[in-house]
Amino acid sequence: MVEQEKIERVGLDAADALRAAAELLTDASVPFERRIEAYRRCIARHAMLSAKFLHLGNRYILSMSLEGQRESAIGE
Repeated sequence: MVEQEKIERVGLDAADALRAAAELLTDASVPFERRIEAYRRCIARHAMLSAKFLHLGNRYILSMSLEGQRESAIGE
């Protein structure tokens, strides 16, 4: 249930989505594919959201910004 709640939060306003996506992407209890799906959904819903995603083997780096607010996440 916690995983679903985090995924649903990605649909909130862009500033909240920025924080929720960064939180979700670093949550190792959520399957990697679901984390990426939520990230992509976040970007699709919020055109003004700038994001960079780098996948390096079993690690990834995410950097997102919105009107000067920035969130970064590094996960496995």
